[in-house]
Amino acid sequence: MRRVSLIIVAILLITSAGWAQDGAGTISFYANTGMTLPVQPEALSDYWNSGLNFGGGIGYDFSKYVAMQGYFNYNTFGFNKDKFSDDFGISSVEGGGFKIITAMVNVKASFIARGNKVIPYFIGGLGMFSMSEDDITYLFNTYPGDSKTTLGSVIGFGIDFMLMENAGIFAEFSGGAGAVELETGIPGTEDGPVGYGPLKIGAFFQLK
Repeated sequence: MRRVSLIIVAILLITSAGWAQDGAGTISFYANTGMTLPVQPEALSDYWNSGLNFGGGIGYDFSKYVAMQGYFNYNTFGFNKDKFSDDFGISSVEGGGFKIITAMVNVKASFIARGNKVIPYFIGGLGMFSMSEDDITYLFNTYPGDSKTTLGSVIGFGIDFMLMENAGIFAEFSGGAGAVELETGIPGTEDGPVGYGPLKIGAFFQLK
């Protein structure tokens, strides 16, 4: 988490110093949906399925290369009841839903100037990370759920495709993490820090 924070700050300082004020002032509105991969810890990647995400945000361009975003994203994962039942010989399993909600302040640094039709970019951010795990109930036993809110980070890359002068679509893949451990209590698995991988497909509209 600390290393990611330092990388984000360094990129912001370098890019802002190099390209400040050139093309500043554009405001962008974003909306997305997509798929999120459960990456870590072992319990999350083994017993939860890839889930859906959706979100949106607003951005401000400091230059043709650098923008700042405020971005909300909601990620939900379904519990793999069949795998749990097979591994532990249990016929009836209920619950187990898992959610990650984030509200991030992102730095978006483009590799080529805005105004082109195809614009690859790097993105990194810090902000609120909230996770919620439902109870897992089987027979007369219950693995209690949990809910925690802490600092989170995200780092990734994407591509903007301009369809017209002030609107376009984007594809983005990132890796996110929360400064908190998931403790499921599922036998034979290791608990640990939460990591996830959102793949976003979305659209944006710009006011210049």
